[in-house]
Amino acid sequence: MKRSSDYYLKRLSCYVESARMGESVDLSALDDDTFSGLNEVFNQYLLSLWMSIGDTSFNRDGYRKSTDYLLEQLKSDD
Repeated sequence: MKRSSDYYLKRLSCYVESARMGESVDLSALDDDTFSGLNEVFNQYLLSLWMSIGDTSFNRDGYRKSTDYLLEQLKSDD
């Protein structure tokens, strides 16, 4: 990672919120360093989010669908 994990966590949060609002998010357009950084912090972001809002809100409020959508994109490049 070229930048701090906080940078990637904030950026990932923005992508999740965009996906929750129904906007299309295409991670394949990102440069390799950013893509790699997002991939490295994804589990940390997911755990933090899930622990702060709980399982019910995570599922009901669209976070599950949005994070699954982004995870598919992050894993498809492996």
